Amino acid sequence: RQRQERMTSFLLFLLAITCVTGLKREEWDPATLMSTKSPYPIPQNAPTNPPSQCNSEPIHFNFMARHGAREPTGKKAFDKYIQLSSTLNRVGNSVSDPRFQWLKTWKSPYTNDYMGQLTLIGQKDMYKMAKRMMNGFPSLFNNDYHPAIFGLFSSGVDRTSQSASAFSFGLWEGKGTLGESSYQPVSILSKDKFDDPELRFFDTCDKYENSIENNKTMWREQEKFHNKHYFAIASQVLKTLGISRNEWNITEEELGLLYTSCGYDLALNDERRHFCSLFTQENMIMLDYEEDLKQYWTKSYPNPLSYEISCPLLTDFFQMIDNRIKGDQQKASLRFAHAETLIPFLTLLGLYKDDQILTADWSFDSIKNRKWKASFISPFSGNVAWVTYNCSDDFRVKMLHNENEIEFPGCGLYCPLKSLKKMFAKRIGCNLEAMCKLSTPEHKKSKQLNPSRKLETESKTVHSASNLLSPFVDLSVWIINLLL
Repeated sequence: RQRQERMTSFLLFLLAITCVTGLKREEWDPATLMSTKSPYPIPQNAPTNPPSQCNSEPIHFNFMARHGAREPTGKKAFDKYIQLSSTLNRVGNSVSDPRFQWLKTWKSPYTNDYMGQLTLIGQKDMYKMAKRMMNGFPSLFNNDYHPAIFGLFSSGVDRTSQSASAFSFGLWEGKGTLGESSYQPVSILSKDKFDDPELRFFDTCDKYENSIENNKTMWREQEKFHNKHYFAIASQVLKTLGISRNEWNITEEELGLLYTSCGYDLALNDERRHFCSLFTQENMIMLDYEEDLKQYWTKSYPNPLSYEISCPLLTDFFQMIDNRIKGDQQKASLRFAHAETLIPFLTLLGLYKDDQILTADWSFDSIKNRKWKASFISPFSGNVAWVTYNCSDDFRVKMLHNENEIEFPGCGLYCPLKSLKKMFAKRIGCNLEAMCKLSTPEHKKSKQLNPSRKLETESKTVHSASNLLSPFVDLSVWIINLLL
């Protein structure tokens, strides 16, 4: 009997260890550490009911979403992945660990024909999101489709119009009259991508392009952080693979491609066993923060112009509410754009602001616990919505971020429309042309003459070693190589 009791205790101990280990694994998910290439998170909190002085059914739904998960963009990216494939096949022959035998045969799954296009996961995310919106706000979406009631707006880029199309199919699936599937065609309006102040304000602002987007000083914090941690992370990857630097001297560009490939594994196939498995949790936290430093310094709090130029979108949100209050038919204004749209807009609203500016010198604990995380702020399919209710004291607006309720800073969850307008009085009706005018006309660039400018350029977590590493770091690398 005592032996049986000891055996039972031992099995319970093993079960407890297994459960704890399982919990720890669950907490560490690469999907939350891919900066703007993170997959869309499933909404967590349950919606609340509006205050008692409000009608239970909302009168208007303002919505803006980033496009869904996409394939890599640009011919250069395509070429880099072809080269990476050759390198991995060669390195794979030196790796004995069975977990990484896929390296020997990995081929780039990306083709020029589909560069930047929405993936199947991206399409499904938009489709499922629309279904949840329809279930959450049935009174807003119970009408048959009509362009006067439902406005769909997309920036002039394939993946955003594809996102709008997938979303609309989720809303009106089986409610049309076309074909056996009762398909409902919809109208999706787009402006020229170089003349779209609401959804692509970053492409209409010469001052932003010159002083922030193309200003290399905006990358200083990312570069400093990169210099500190590149070699250690590359060394950890080699340790994971069980090979030496002589067998693979991982370049900075290759390390960046390995990291972004983890994101694309998730975007295309929800795959965690390949590229994502090359990194430790700590590695991923550091790489995620490095990429966030670039997004943060070019689109958020350190440079007011980078987010103040989203004021035309804010103005449009208010205008759509006012139109509805005055009797306009449009119940839902549905917009589809980019991370470059969503991040500045949420910054303008004052969300996810840390007490200190993010820099390369932050401690590991501070990095882990920061509020500003692009993987949460603007993952693929990231979105923001304003839901307007008619109340006895005023119209009130509730905000959702990634379908979760979130308070307006300083105004609460159901913010009175008058208070909201007062908060943003200086932003509503802004003069974007005046804000973006360069002080010296000779420096002004015409974007129409350079239509090849890329949107959402590939995550450049890597930089040229000759430009970034000091002679002292080069010397230390040489010494460590010699020791290896």
